[in-house]
Amino acid sequence: MRAKRLPKELVLDCSIWICGSPTCENEPTSLGKGGTKLLNTYGYMCCLGQFGKQAGIKYEDLYNHLDYTEANVKLGFMTEMCFSSDFAERAININDDTRTSIKQKILALKKHFAKIGRKIKVVNYTKATGKKWNQDGVDNLE
Repeated sequence: MRAKRLPKELVLDCSIWICGSPTCENEPTSLGKGGTKLLNTYGYMCCLGQFGKQAGIKYEDLYNHLDYTEANVKLGFMTEMCFSSDFAERAININDDTRTSIKQKILALKKHFAKIGRKIKVVNYTKATGKKWNQDGVDNLE
């Protein structure tokens, strides 16, 4: 199986992002509806689902899977021996953390993916959260 390469600039679309916990819907630590999956039945995608789609993975390969081990596809940062990695596991933990705000998740994901030379552009933050991003020296998100 050939690994899909991630683009240098990734887009995290908050309007289709599922993060936090399904039991925390409408909480300040969560976005989306339904369970956290690469692509869930409501059309929401976790960060790795969105980035996998941008790498060329088909929707049907993402649909209703918790991670890339289940999906049987591989992204470039994943190890040769398995479809997961410490890097992917950390991204999942950031995405699903119920104790961090949406903004904290975004900042943590940006920092994490910078380790592999990827930049994350965030779109639809205000549309999804109803809040404006306070720059605070951080890249403009919209």
